Amino acid sequence: WPAACAHAARMAHGLEGRAGPLAPKDAGGVPATMFASADAVAEIPSEGHPEHVLELGRLRKAHENLRHSIRLKVHRSLQAESTVAATVKSFAETSMGTIVGWITAQTAHLAILRMLGGLDIEQKMKLLTARLMSAVLATLIVPLVDWLLRQKEPGEKTTFLADQNRLIKICLPMFFAWAWK
Repeated sequence: WPAACAHAARMAHGLEGRAGPLAPKDAGGVPATMFASADAVAEIPSEGHPEHVLELGRLRKAHENLRHSIRLKVHRSLQAESTVAATVKSFAETSMGTIVGWITAQTAHLAILRMLGGLDIEQKMKLLTARLMSAVLATLIVPLVDWLLRQKEPGEKTTFLADQNRLIKICLPMFFAWAWK
């Protein structure tokens, strides 16, 4: 009767393997399939089998150390990937901002130069006047546009409008620099 109760308790807690009571037993009478459930390891009796308990404790500690090292390695790998992605994104945005600022400043300068084309003044004076007007307009417009595009709420948005806003904010310093060159 006590053996049947012990067997029923082991079955209820998942300690008995599929082979049931006919499972091969080790030298201490413990079924070889007794350790099928990882959660059941904590419920293994410690009296009478100290070498098994010590071995299970050592294996559990090794398993936890392995899980910790794998988590740490995966975390470091993901962190490195995100750092590289952020660097590439920043470089691409800065490059695009530089190109957009340069082309916009040159276009504004050529538009002003074309407007001055009808005036009856020397070509060098037209170039100087166009450059001066570009610089003055950039000095007035760049801070105003920067102020208008400021974000009221922090956070990164991924909409088309937010991306255009970010690109314009990045190109404003280059527009300013090219206007004053």
